[in-house]
Amino acid sequence: MLKAKLESTDLELTTLTLIIKPKEVQLGEALEVLGQVVTLSESAVEMPENTTIKLSLVSPAGEAPEFEVKTTQEGNYQLAVPFKPDEVGEWEIKASLSDTRTLKGSERTTKFKVDKGNSVIAFSNADSALLGSEIELVGILAPELSEQPITLKMLKPDGSVATLTDIKSSELGIFKQKVEFNLAGNWDLTATWSGNDSYESVTKTLTVNVTAEVGKAIIVLGGGSPEVNSEWKTFSSVASYVHNVFLKRQFKDEDDIQFLSPSLSGIEGADTVTTLETLEKAITDWAKKKVNSKVPLYIYLLSHNLGDKFLLEKTDTKEKYLSPQLLDTWLETLPDGNTHNFSHRSLLLW
Repeated sequence: MLKAKLESTDLELTTLTLIIKPKEVQLGEALEVLGQVVTLSESAVEMPENTTIKLSLVSPAGEAPEFEVKTTQEGNYQLAVPFKPDEVGEWEIKASLSDTRTLKGSERTTKFKVDKGNSVIAFSNADSALLGSEIELVGILAPELSEQPITLKMLKPDGSVATLTDIKSSELGIFKQKVEFNLAGNWDLTATWSGNDSYESVTKTLTVNVTAEVGKAIIVLGGGSPEVNSEWKTFSSVASYVHNVFLKRQFKDEDDIQFLSPSLSGIEGADTVTTLETLEKAITDWAKKKVNSKVPLYIYLLSHNLGDKFLLEKTDTKEKYLSPQLLDTWLETLPDGNTHNFSHRSLLLW
């Protein structure tokens, strides 16, 4: 007897669903790709798990990245990691199921749109500055593109406007420009990037409040310590009074005042002992870094004098005097615009 085993080769007809969420995104944003394999049989059909679905995405330029995903027991599938399109324009995506042992293959195609991405400019500078100071304005453009032209418009407190067009971003989208604040008031610094084929234009304004500083002060009490100066009580009292006057005029003790005294005990606010070396350093180092044409330097010298010389140091065995010539030499090291103001910005008490 001849026996034959007959196997049905009929495959279950299928269709695919293909969902893109959302259907329109901006460059740099991610979208989800998901769908389902659905059988068209009227009877219940067990869906094979881990069926392979191929996803092909075609960019506006014709590039076609491909992915493979597996179905669940219910026939659902989803791209494991949200997809980030890297090109502006209309994309096409196709989901394909090849024939399996029980299912007939099918395809589904849809499209989605990618719009220009948003761009951002951020500044790393503070929103306040001192009159006469110069800062380096530092901005960061996102996307991080180099050689991008940046326009900087500076609206000054007096209403005048200066526009700079020769600024370009460097690596990581960073751009820089030096700005000198020569007027008190609010400065509006507006940076603009005109965008490109992939990103929208962007404008960002940094408002900097520029205030006039009261100045810097060097108080110098000479004539020696209480042990060698018979008039110490009077001199120290005057120096303390001058120190308090500066404080009442909004000078900050730590930042704005250098107080030199032969003795650091019994006198409030003194920073260091009075010597030729400490006075030289106070002028040529401390003050040099802090003063400019808008930040005046006040110097108060209190001591005995011999002719045109100022008694700076005194001990039991020696005396050291400060001459006008030496003081002028130190003052010449200060920034331009400050030394010529010295004669009417300072007071010498003998």
